[in-house]
Amino acid sequence: PRNVVQVLLEGASRCEPLPSIAPELLQHLGSRFSAWHIVIPFLERRAMSLKTLVEAGLVQDPRILARSEAELEATLDSMVVLYRQINDRDMLAGVWKLRSRGHSTSLALCLEQQGLFARAQGLYSDAIMRHEADIQVGNVWKYGPGQKKSLGLFPGIGNGGPIGKAEVCLWEGRWIECARELCQWEVLTEFSRSCVHTELLHDCLWRVGDWSALKELLLKHPVDDGPQLKLYLAYGYLQ
Repeated sequence: PRNVVQVLLEGASRCEPLPSIAPELLQHLGSRFSAWHIVIPFLERRAMSLKTLVEAGLVQDPRILARSEAELEATLDSMVVLYRQINDRDMLAGVWKLRSRGHSTSLALCLEQQGLFARAQGLYSDAIMRHEADIQVGNVWKYGPGQKKSLGLFPGIGNGGPIGKAEVCLWEGRWIECARELCQWEVLTEFSRSCVHTELLHDCLWRVGDWSALKELLLKHPVDDGPQLKLYLAYGYLQ
């Protein structure tokens, strides 16, 4: 049976034109009230209309254009979160192929979808290092709230367009997932220790069999009381 929020959202989604609802609110309602099947198409339609508005040059007022661009980015951010929650990897990759500013991002996502994780991981690593080098030599400057704009000095990275923080975080997150697929647990252990990523470190320590370090970590940074904690404890007791 549907709940009240689902019914209200479905009614709003059938309106023409679509009502203007903050994407962050839609994301919360979709997650909290199991309305992914209603909210995601709503956000998709809104994103396409905003993308057409921004790219077609229909808006002359720079202030309205800036608001439309910000709303488009927020809408895409919400879509990414919801796709991740329902584990729709193909649609998640599709969104990033549309919004990515670096050619390496689209290429690496395509390689991942084909199961070529080693090549994709190399592209993500290369993109991260080149972006960091771009920052260190001062070839990156502010491009609006939370955005960076590259001079495009490195082929395949930026291409003269803005490289946002979200895209850089995507590179790191996908690099970690590629390392998981390739069972590079020693590499991930060192990475998680260097950047104090305790959630990832929990996962790495029990896979490499470092039980003493895992027990110490559970005392300092316990995980939520759930199946994952019981799994760690069970493996620890068996050693």
